Amino acid sequence: MWLLLSFVAGNRVHALARERYTAAGALIEVTHHRGTGIGAGRDAPFRPFYTNVAPDGFTVMGTNIARLLRAKFPIDIVFEHLHMATSGNIDVDAQHFILAIHCAFEAWNRKLGLLEWVDDDCWGWFIGKARRHLLSPIYETIGPEMKANVASALRHANRTTTAWRQSEFFRALQIDTSAPDAQRALDARDEILHNGCFLERWEDLTPEKRQERFSDVQRLRKIVLTIIFRLTSYEGQFIDPVTYQNGNITRVPLPEALFKVSVPAP
Repeated sequence: MWLLLSFVAGNRVHALARERYTAAGALIEVTHHRGTGIGAGRDAPFRPFYTNVAPDGFTVMGTNIARLLRAKFPIDIVFEHLHMATSGNIDVDAQHFILAIHCAFEAWNRKLGLLEWVDDDCWGWFIGKARRHLLSPIYETIGPEMKANVASALRHANRTTTAWRQSEFFRALQIDTSAPDAQRALDARDEILHNGCFLERWEDLTPEKRQERFSDVQRLRKIVLTIIFRLTSYEGQFIDPVTYQNGNITRVPLPEALFKVSVPAP
């Protein structure tokens, strides 16, 4: 409930008071709280009067948020990154949007996708036998540091790539990121995560480039919102953070395995 209310409000919300009642409905006590944890910014995906939550929105989203949490899907972390991306610092906000996307598609892949093309034990045995033959004689002449890098790269060459896992996730949720603007925004991931910021600083950009960067970060926000809407089966209108106009989101079929609760082995 708190996740849903925070999402609709565009900021973290917490209980200001908790009440305890008897079985007969009589109030026993009220414990007041300070409501700590509120973020510095607020960016709601809905607006009163002209972009309201769909009539069944609270029920549908709330039900599916609970189902995802029970299935150990970290939708709460996706929400947290979304709420933290209201700092007013474009580099920091971009990091949170990128991490929200990354969190979602990696969790999806763990439940429904592939981590390895070939069984890791089989691949480890094969590459251990074949590595020297594949790279000889250069393998012995490239130096110990680079030798370790090559060995590690070959050892993990059977892993699916981050780009592939992200692409499969978007395909499954029918999120179209083929437009050049969307691709450019997503391509900022490596720059942001490896360097912690955009290398071209804001003060060095032309007015046109500043607008492009601002819009690209908003495109990342729109992708995060779309992921949340699709994972929670929301259908209706929302505020498009790129155009500031009403956008529309539709439901897509979700595999029941997404909500499967894993039972620990005895």
